Amino acid sequence: MANILVMDDHKDILELFKYTLEPLGYTIFTEINADQGAKIYLNTHLDVIFTDLLMPEKDGIEALLEIAKLENIPKIVVMSGNGSEYLDITKELGAAITLKKPLTRDMILATLESLGV
Repeated sequence: MANILVMDDHKDILELFKYTLEPLGYTIFTEINADQGAKIYLNTHLDVIFTDLLMPEKDGIEALLEIAKLENIPKIVVMSGNGSEYLDITKELGAAITLKKPLTRDMILATLESLGV
């Protein structure tokens, strides 16, 4: 199964991913911002990264720019509620898919299916 990193400053979002995907066999890493997440995406093979757009310390845009420098770039999904007007820009920076919050279990599963994961 796939290795997935979820970076979001809302713990309910992190829990939604864990409770949705771990029972299906996915390995889920969760972090509250991209600064913490960098420790994982710089040192772990990941298949998919879900990142919130607006987070404290290091946000999703900064993470996208850093991930773009990696040798093996995972598929990236950018999520946002309040900053959703910036989601289109993230596609130019490498996001495969963008999602507007609030998220549902079905949205997560459909996104992974569309990514072929």
